[in-house]
Amino acid sequence: MAVSIQDRAAFQAGVVAMATPLLGIVIWGTVTGLAMIQAGLDPAQAVGMSLIMYAGSAQLAVLPLLAAGAPPASILLTALLVNLRFVMASAVLAQDFRHLPPMRRFLIGVFTVEATLAGYLLRGRDGRTQAQREQFKLGANLAIWLLWQGATLVGIFGAGVVPTSSDWMWIGQLAVLAIGAPLLRVTGSTGAVAVTAIVAILSVNLPAGIGLALATLCGACAGLIGHYLLANEWPTRGLSREPTKR
Repeated sequence: MAVSIQDRAAFQAGVVAMATPLLGIVIWGTVTGLAMIQAGLDPAQAVGMSLIMYAGSAQLAVLPLLAAGAPPASILLTALLVNLRFVMASAVLAQDFRHLPPMRRFLIGVFTVEATLAGYLLRGRDGRTQAQREQFKLGANLAIWLLWQGATLVGIFGAGVVPTSSDWMWIGQLAVLAIGAPLLRVTGSTGAVAVTAIVAILSVNLPAGIGLALATLCGACAGLIGHYLLANEWPTRGLSREPTKR
């Protein structure tokens, strides 16, 4: 596929747009790297986990299960439930990219996280052609993936010189809030946040992270339903809107 000058500019714009969540990503990735080592993983295991999972919340959710020797099925199920929020992200992106071949949709979707979704929705759509939207999203995906892996490596290999403290986790959680806050502007997300918070509070005493998984599941479902109801775009309705061309 030939890439025009305008498409390359859109790719670069996607990379530059990720300067906004840069600090939050660096902090969250570093904290996740520290947590993996402090949970008992060796550096090779921690690096492999970061490369394969690429989801800080899921990584942290399964660490206690790994340390306790939980069955692999329980670990996998927990990771899947925590990552259900990406179902809503996929539904939002489908409006623009459902027409692409499977491999190109895969590259856009598999590297989507909160920061790249927010950056694309707020800065990557207006005034761009479909090809430029794709390039913007790919640029954002690459920038955040590199930032995350680099920050995780800092946490993994710096864990020996950083004192163990629960304060790191609080700092990381604040960073996640800063990264995800722009998504409150996405249709249906406010209801998802409310449902997630309510379920999390009600299920706080459930064992082994079940409350976290349940809250994520309910929030993802609420967000998905809310997005389609408010946008009046159920999946069966089909085609995305054509972007405004310059």
